[in-house]
Amino acid sequence: MDDRPPIPHRPRLRPLAAFPVDSPRGRGVCLRDPHGFSDQVLVVNPATYLLLTLMDGNRDLGDLQADFLRRTGVLLPRDQIREVTQSLARALFLDDEAFRRRRRAVEEGFSAAVVRPPAHAGTAYPAEPAELARFLDRFLDGAAADGPAP
Repeated sequence: MDDRPPIPHRPRLRPLAAFPVDSPRGRGVCLRDPHGFSDQVLVVNPATYLLLTLMDGNRDLGDLQADFLRRTGVLLPRDQIREVTQSLARALFLDDEAFRRRRRAVEEGFSAAVVRPPAHAGTAYPAEPAELARFLDRFLDGAAADGPAP
């Protein structure tokens, strides 16, 4: 059975967080989903990152190959471009049907939930209930000292 995801004819990279990293294999660019639809993290080399910047939904694999060649003088095999694109699809980093299904499922689950888990517990506010109660009391005491709300 082929576990490779189908790739769009004209791949479009979703908005992702991208930041430089150093690793034993050299300098790279780390990609992650700031919206949390995917928990994957990919590290790519700078040449691959350049290829990803061309994935704007207007170019097919041949166009990507030609534009990369024009910019770098390097002819990437189409199979290599396809492999990179499939890795992005598996990570849900492409704006494709698999990502849209995932986004719909997450959004519908969130809308249907009677109780929603705290999104920032332990980071923006304490995770432990007693500590959170003290935090909120201090917060509300400070608000009361400032006078009534407008």
